[in-house]
Amino acid sequence: MTSQHLAPARTTPHAVSSRPWTTIAVAAAALMIGLEGWDAFHISDPQGAVIAMALFAAGIIWLSRRAGRAPAIFLGVLFALELILNFTIFGVLADLEHHGNWTDFSTGLGYTLAGLAGLIACLMLTAAPPHAGDRPAQ
Repeated sequence: MTSQHLAPARTTPHAVSSRPWTTIAVAAAALMIGLEGWDAFHISDPQGAVIAMALFAAGIIWLSRRAGRAPAIFLGVLFALELILNFTIFGVLADLEHHGNWTDFSTGLGYTLAGLAGLIACLMLTAAPPHAGDRPAQ
C-alpha cells in the first residue's frame, strides 16, 4: 500500500475543501438554535421552537462526529423546512416587509439568512464526491 492509502480521511482533499461548508452549516444551525430559543420565550406555543432547537442540535452533533452526506441531508431538510414554513405559515415575509416591530424584522432576517446559508452549505456538502469516511465498513 502507498502512503496515500494509509492517510486518515480528514487529510483527503474532499475533507479539506468541505471544512468551510461544514463550518457554515454548523454556524447557521447554531444561529437557528439561538433564534428558536428567542422565539420560544416570545411566542404563545413554544413546543415547535423547542423541537426545532433539539433537531438542529442533533444535526450539529451528527455532522461534527461523522462528516458525510447523511448529516448534511438531515440539516439541509431542516433548513429547507424552516424557510418554507417561515414564508408560508409563520409570516416572516410580512416581518421582512416591516409590518411588525424591529424584533420581528430582525428575527425574520436572521431566519432567512441563516436558512439560506445553511441550505447552500448542506447542498454543497451533499454535492461533493464521497470520500473514504462515507463508505460503510465491509
